[in-house]
Formats: sequence, structure tokens, C-alpha cells
Amino acid sequence: MVKSIIISVLILLVLAADSLAATEVITFDDLPTVPAVGKGTLPSLYEGFTWSEFALASPTVQSGYNGLLFGLVSAPNLAFDNDTIGAISRATPFTVNSVYMTSAFLPDGYATMRIVGLRGGAVAYDESFPILESKPSLLSLNYQNVDTIKFFSISNAQPPTFVIDNLSVTVPEPALPALIALAALALVLIRSRLEHSPSGSGDLDSEGAMSGPGSRPIWLVSSRRKSHCAAPAH
Repeated sequence: MVKSIIISVLILLVLAADSLAATEVITFDDLPTVPAVGKGTLPSLYEGFTWSEFALASPTVQSGYNGLLFGLVSAPNLAFDNDTIGAISRATPFTVNSVYMTSAFLPDGYATMRIVGLRGGAVAYDESFPILESKPSLLSLNYQNVDTIKFFSISNAQPPTFVIDNLSVTVPEPALPALIALAALALVLIRSRLEHSPSGSGDLDSEGAMSGPGSRPIWLVSSRRKSHCAAPAH
């Protein structure tokens, strides 16, 4: 009985955790379109993340930024680096599912993208991917429980500009840690209560009899009740 209760609580906890983890796609398209002349500014705090060394562009309307146009996944906006490096961070852990990335302004048409995921300052993920200039490359990352993502672009020709769009992330809701703590407390209380119960588990065996300390077979209890209820003979 204890085991079945614990399993049930764990299943409910997993289902609740899935429902409280929100996945979103950051497209930058809710930000104002950048004017035709000049470079746009990506807010340092945007969608709950801190963005370092990123700028905003609207390549369909901006002159001089058509080199970024091939990196556009959803119109009108995208983000690009200011200096071949960029970082995204958050106070609480998150998961990076995937991102579309494109190189720009390169004569050879491609670059290498190094992406590092940090957890508490320690490197948890470190991978390199080739990205093209002609079209966006979908990078499936699945970097789980990180607090910082760093991007480094590498090219033999010149320091390359890189573009990101439609970044998919999963962020736990604030109620999730509290839910996990409550579930753990509930498991401890249930187990303690059942272990100290004088009647034991109270499970039924295959013949329908009560098993566990202090229990009596059901057929014996039933027969005694019938004898007490029988009418006196005349």
C-alpha cells in the first residue's frame, strides 16, 4: 500500500512538472521595427533573459542590412551579434531546445558556431556547428538546466557576424520548486503515518483475508457476527 501511494504521488508530480514548465519561441517580432537607417537596439532585459552584445535588425526594411536577410525565419525582426560574441543568461535555470542561426557578410559563405552552456559558472555543454550564409541552420541543442548560453563565431576569412532567430527555450514556472517540496513532504508524512499505524498496511491477500500485523481473517469476523445475530431457539 505504501509503495502504491508513493508511485501515485510521483506520477502526479511528473505530470504537474510538465504542465508547469513553459516552452516558448523567442522571435523578436513583438519589438518595434527598426527604422530604415541605423542599427536597432535589443533590450538588455527581454523575455525574462539578459542579452549581452546583441543588436536588433529588421532586414526587410533596413538599407545596408540585407546581408542579414537570409537569416530571417519570422518577419520582421531578428537578432545579431555586435562583436562575434553574444550571451544570454537568466537568474534561474532554463533549457535551450533549439535555435536558427545564420552567418552574414562572409565571402566564403559559411562559419563555425561554438555554443557553450554554463551552469553555475561551470561548463555543462560545449559544441561547435557549421552555419551557412545562404539560409538559416536549425541547431537542436537540448541544453538542460543552464543559466547562461554563450555564442562564439569563427571564420578563416574575417570575424563573422552571426544571426539568431526563433530561439526555443523551456523555463520552469515559479511554482514548480514549491510543488516539488510539498510533494516530498507529503511522501514523508504518508510513509511515517503508515509505518507507525498499529494495524499495519491492511492489505488483502489472494483469498480475501486481511494481511498485516494485528489483522484477522475476514471469514472469521463474518462468522462471529452471524453467530451473535442468530435468533434464539424455541
